[in-house]
This record gives sequence, structure tokens and C-alpha cells, in this order.
Amino acid sequence: MSETKKRTTKKTAAKKVVRKRAKKKTATTTRRTRAKKSAVKKTKKTARSVGVEVPIQRDKEKGGIPSNGDEMSITRKMLTETGSKRRISLQQCMSGLYRVARACQPRSTAGAIGIFLLGVLIGIFALIGTVYVSKNGTLLRLLVGAEVLDINGVAIRVEEEIDSSFRNLLASDVPSDFKDVNLHDFWQVWRLIEESYVPPPEKVTNGIATEGDDILSRDALITGAIKGLTLATKDRYTNFFLPKDADDFEDEVLNGEIDGIGAYLTINDNDVLEVARPIDDGPADKAGLRAGDLIMTIDGVDSSEYNLSEAADNIRGPRGTTVILEIYRPILEEDLEIAIVRDRVEIPTVETEVRDGVFIIKLSTFTKITPKAFAAALQEFVETANAGGPNRILLDMRGNMGGILSVSVYVAGLFLPPESPVLYEYAGTEKLKVYKTEEPAFQNGVLPKITILVDGATASAAEILAEALRHYDVADIVGTKTLGKGSVQAIRPVGSDNALLKITVAHWLTPAKESIGGEGVTPDVDYQEELENLYKEDPETDTDEVALKKAIAHLMQK
Repeated sequence: MSETKKRTTKKTAAKKVVRKRAKKKTATTTRRTRAKKSAVKKTKKTARSVGVEVPIQRDKEKGGIPSNGDEMSITRKMLTETGSKRRISLQQCMSGLYRVARACQPRSTAGAIGIFLLGVLIGIFALIGTVYVSKNGTLLRLLVGAEVLDINGVAIRVEEEIDSSFRNLLASDVPSDFKDVNLHDFWQVWRLIEESYVPPPEKVTNGIATEGDDILSRDALITGAIKGLTLATKDRYTNFFLPKDADDFEDEVLNGEIDGIGAYLTINDNDVLEVARPIDDGPADKAGLRAGDLIMTIDGVDSSEYNLSEAADNIRGPRGTTVILEIYRPILEEDLEIAIVRDRVEIPTVETEVRDGVFIIKLSTFTKITPKAFAAALQEFVETANAGGPNRILLDMRGNMGGILSVSVYVAGLFLPPESPVLYEYAGTEKLKVYKTEEPAFQNGVLPKITILVDGATASAAEILAEALRHYDVADIVGTKTLGKGSVQAIRPVGSDNALLKITVAHWLTPAKESIGGEGVTPDVDYQEELENLYKEDPETDTDEVALKKAIAHLMQK
């Protein structure tokens, strides 16, 4: 056979082998294609029968963020919940790497081992990368481009490409500077409480908590966690109010009315709940509660379990209901139990009275209606003085626990020259903010003689006013040492359900730039010891009346 014919025969044989292999490959491909189609068909059928297909709509004008808030919540929940773990054995991993090494058709055993070890190294890096990506909340990025995602049995159809703003959906609720905060212990405690906490049997029926306040819902846990944050400040004036409590707080501070017992409360230096002052003719006053009484229990619950706002909330209540307080009266060293029927209490802001040649202005609190009421009281004084009546003012601020800071500055401005600093505010920086007066009430510059009467329940904005008028020699101060609340609180709305956070944002200084926080205002004439001795001799003595008479006598001698 010629050489040419041999080559032709070899080529023909080779072509037959190629065609045979191609035919075999085509058959294999066809079988694989059929298997894939069958698997896809089966997967779709399963997804339709088991899962729920949730379309994620996006608004391109808003940066690709889903326009449907519910769908966003569903997606976040599905991506963050822990699903079933799929375990891959070490033997399976090694077997797979071995097959990869063989598929590369190395020319030597050393090459095969090298490829195998390289595969092991790549697998380790892939594992580390997966853990890193998962921990940083960016697992969603691995899913970009898929048309249908099946997560925990729920099919999610992605109709458009997921842009960067949606990729970071999981991390959108966490501030960027919180990445290094370790919340592992927090979530561990949360989970242990949900799984292990057992309420007392008297609050459970058939294994289920029946009383609303005792149901340990996730909302209750969140509220407790928020209140825990406020407690961490160790500041008695920083409190969190749920919507109902927020409404009560707003009614009391801004509108001057509340359903309750009618008493101002505080936490004394020994962290005990104390009655600062009962409101005149209110339910507490009529039941015999007195300033200085220590409240030991509220309806049988130890008052030390509450912060100030929680104690006030438990003492308040619908009119007609009764609250039972166990109190300790230090001056007489006696224990008492007082039942008080709650009622609608209108907190008086400004009252006037002419007595023993003195025009008395009783300023009980600083609310949004105080400026108009106080200006009217001053106008009444001017008309009385012009008609030959008293030309001296006794400003009675006993029991005034403060209120709106700007209102206190306004009242000070009625007696002081324009641009007079009433207080300085320290907010954590070297620069102090100054609050100054505007136009004075007495334009002719002739001020009446004024004395300010205070007691241990005079606090906050009332202390600011008293110190400012004394600093400018407009008035002197008599009575007993004040409470000493030298901090400023701001009201911040929280969430979308009208909850409030009352938070200390600054501390105030007198016009002389001195702090009275915890110290209180010391009167020029102090009645403390004399009033205590009178009360010890006769508990029926009306020490409030005695202090008022002494203040009037002092003012008449000026």
C-alpha cells in the first residue's frame, strides 16, 4: 500500500472515531439536558406547591429601594432568619478536589498533588470569605443576578438588577459606627429569656400568661431594653415614655392637668421616692399626704423597683380608682398607710392674692399657659398699686418643680433689663450657651420690692428664676433650701407611635456661672430648723401657713 493511501486510511479511521465520540457526547449532552429540564420542572413544581413567590418591585427614581415596605420587611426577615444547615462531609470535599485534579490531566504525579493542594487552599479561602461575607450582612450580594431565589421555602422573583442601595438593605438599620459593637451577649440573653423564662403560676392559666402586662412579648422586651439604656445613664431625669405615658406627661407638663392623686414626686439623695409637695386641695392633700413623706410601696409593690417616671405612672390612673401608698414620715418617725382616690387634677399655674399689705403671686409651674397668666397677674398688680393697694410682691414658688425652660426665661425678662443673661447652659463643650431676656415689663425702670418664697420642692426652672432675680438684686430669697436640679431635659419623639424620650442634654449655670446641681439654692433667710421644730411639737401645725406669714413679715420690713 502506498504511503499516500496509508495516510488516507488513517484519516478516515480517525474521522470515524471523532464522529463516534461526537455522537456519544451528543447523546450524553441530550441526556444531561433532559435531566436538567426535568430537574428544573420538578423544582418549579415544588416551589409552586411549597413556597410563595414574592415579587420585589423597585422604584428607579428612588435609587432602586423597594417601594413596598411590607415586601422589604419580608425580604429582610427571610434573609436574616436562620434556615436549616446543610452539612458537607470532609470525605465529599476531598473527593471533589480529587476529581478536579484528575480533570486537569496533569502530566505527572507531582502535578496532580500540586493541583490537589491548590484546590484545598482555594477551598479554605472560599470558606473564610463566606464566613466574612455572612457576618458583615452582605450575603445578599452573592445572590445578585439570579432570576428566582428560593430562601427557606419562599421563592423570590427578582425582576430587575439589585442595585447597591438594595444590597445594603440588611445593614440599613445599623449605624456605620456600630460595626465594632459586640451584641452577642445581648442577643444570647434575649434568646435565653424567650426560651427559658417562666412567669409565676398566679399569672399563668393553662401555661399561658393571662395578664396583659405579664405577657413577655417581643415588644415588651424591646421596651425593657430601651429603658435599660436610660438606666445606664444613672440620671434620674432621663426616662422613656410609652405612648400612653407620653400623653400623660404632655398633659401634665404642657397643659397643666392630669388624672391622678395631685402630688409632685422626686427621688431624694438616698434614692427613695419622696413627696415633694401635694397640690393644694387635690386628692393627696385631702387624704393627708404631706411634703417630705417617703413612699415605701405603691399598691403593695416596693417603690425601689421603679424609677421616677415609672413610679408616677403607677400612682396615676383613671379618676375614681384607688391607689394605696405605704409611707414613712421621717420627722415623726412613723409608718402610715394612705388610700387615695384618684381624680382629675388641674395644676394651677398662676394665682394671685392680696394679704396683709402684700400682693402674692403663687407660681406653681411653668407650662405653655404660664406667660399669659403671669403677665396678667403683673398687670393686676400694677392696677392694684395705682389704686392705692400693695406695692410689694411676694413671689411664692414653693413646690414649683419647674417645667418649660424658655417660660422661666420669659418670666425673668418681665423684671430684668433687655439682654440680661438669665442662665448659661453647658452642653458638653467649652462654649456655653446663654439665655438672655427680651423686653422688660416695667419700662420706667421702677421695680417693686420683691421677695421669693421657696422650699425643698422648688426645682429646675423655678431655681433658675430665683437665682437670676437675686443675682441682679431684684429680689431676695426666703424659706428652705431648694431641691437642686441643675440639669436640662429635652423631649425627643421615638418611633412612629408617639413614644417619648426625656433626656438630659445639658446642665445649667447661674448668671454667675455657678452650678447648683445637687446643692440647691440657699435662701437669704432660712426657716428650715424653725419649721421642723414646730412640726415635731405639734404635727397638726400648718407649716406652710407659718412660712407664708414669716415671708410676708420679712417683705414688709424691706
